[in-house]
Parts: sequence; structure tokens; C-alpha cells
Amino acid sequence: MQYGSGLNDGQWHAIRLVARENFAMLTIDGEEASAVRSTSPLTITTGGTYHLGGYFLQTLFPPSQRSFQGCMQAILLDDQPADMHAVEKGIMGAFENVSLDMCAIIDRCMPNHCEHGGRCKQTWDSFSCTCDGTGYTGATCHTSIYEPSCEAYKHLGRSSDTYWIDPDGSGPLGPFKVNCNMTEDKVWTTVMNNLPPKTAVTGSSRERRTVLQVNYSASMDQVTSITTSAEYCEQLISYSCHMSRLLNTPGETHLYSPLTRELITEGGRLFRSSQSQNVMCNSY
Repeated sequence: MQYGSGLNDGQWHAIRLVARENFAMLTIDGEEASAVRSTSPLTITTGGTYHLGGYFLQTLFPPSQRSFQGCMQAILLDDQPADMHAVEKGIMGAFENVSLDMCAIIDRCMPNHCEHGGRCKQTWDSFSCTCDGTGYTGATCHTSIYEPSCEAYKHLGRSSDTYWIDPDGSGPLGPFKVNCNMTEDKVWTTVMNNLPPKTAVTGSSRERRTVLQVNYSASMDQVTSITTSAEYCEQLISYSCHMSRLLNTPGETHLYSPLTRELITEGGRLFRSSQSQNVMCNSY
């Protein structure tokens, strides 16, 4: 963003101008990074008359830029508050097309009409939504930019890969990333977890057990949006034992399934849960 641009967003901004005999500096919102300094010597003459917001030069041609449209507050000259009541009474200065002691701008971003976390910006007479990074598009960030399922990507001619999907479209659930495996007759959708493949577990014993928590890249509501429309679902967890005296030192493996809310305890045998998912434990 260029310094001094993008200020017509409907928010308050602090503008400070410091002028010396041969030096001028403009700072926006008190940020040092926004300061614009004169690069060449200037001849600045200050006086008792200041023009704010309007176009005052008398020429034959109309101004190329519109006059200021907005609200001003806390106007300070030489760090002293400007006496706007004296201006209003005609004791000093003059004003035209200005309403004093009020701000007529309408807050069009409250409530925020931008959906799915879109950022609202407004001008004097309109508002707009910035949808960058939300996964949605449109005037109010309403339309998802992603397909609703892996099947939809297959119909578009896409091959097996990792994709973002949005099962409920413009609904409240956000998009999430899945692996799509396209076969000739079926499409498999895999929700990934946070554990890398072949995670090593060492030093675990009955007295000091190792606990691994599997977190998925989708919330329970997002997973449900996939499973409710799927023909078949399973949850696969496997483990292998290497150079372990498994038979001579019986142990326990506890698997807690958030999809069925069951606590399952098995010693390396294949079993099936009572609902539509499978959890398999294999020991070698």
C-alpha cells in the first residue's frame, strides 16, 4: 500500500503534518514506517489561515480531485485544539457544506455483511468485502471456490491428489484439505491426521505409558459432512512391534474412537467396532 492511500475504509485515522522552514514530514496513525519525509529542501511559510478538506483556488478549470468527504475530529494546530465553535459563530474562519458536532457517515460494516470471515471495508456511501484467504468469493464472500467432494473433482477430470473440499458449499462449515484417490469405479476420500507415517514409540511400559493423540485436519462436523453422504467409512489405525517380547510381556493398547465414543482395548488383534467404521490393530 502506498503511504496515504487506502484511508477511505470507514475507520478513524490519525494524520500528523510537521512542517519546518525547509523540512516536512507526514505520519499516518503514529506509525514510524508510514512517515513520508521531504527529500529536497523546501520553502515553507506558515501563517494564520489553514484550509482543510476543500478546494479553494479560483481557477477556470474544475479540480481534478474531489474535496474531502468524511469526518474530522480532534483538530490540533501547533498542538492546540482548533476552536470550531468560533468558526461556527463566524468569529474566525469560514466553512461550507460542513456539519459541525456530528458525523454523518453510516457504519455499513456493523453488522458485518461479509460471510466466512471476510473483511469489511467501507467508503462514505458503500461497503465492500475482502475475501482473500477465506476460500470464498462473491460480493459478500458467500460462494465457495472449492468443489464439495472428491467425486466433483473426478467429474472435472482431475486425478488422484490432495484437494480442498467444501461439502456444505456456502454453509457455516469451512473448507478443509483431504486426499482424493480416484479409482475406476469408486472415489476414496481420506482425512489426514497429524502423525507422520511410521511414528516410532519407544520406552513405553505399564508404569510409564506413551500416549499419542491423533488429531485430524477436519473438525467432527466436517468429518460428519463426509460420512453422512458416503457409502462406506472406516478408521484405520495399525501398529507393529519390532524386537518386542509381546507374548511374554502382555500389554494393552487403548484406542479411543471419537466417531463412536467407544473405548476399545485389544492386544494386537483385529476387531470391528459396532458402528460403520473399522479400527484394525496388527502386530508383527
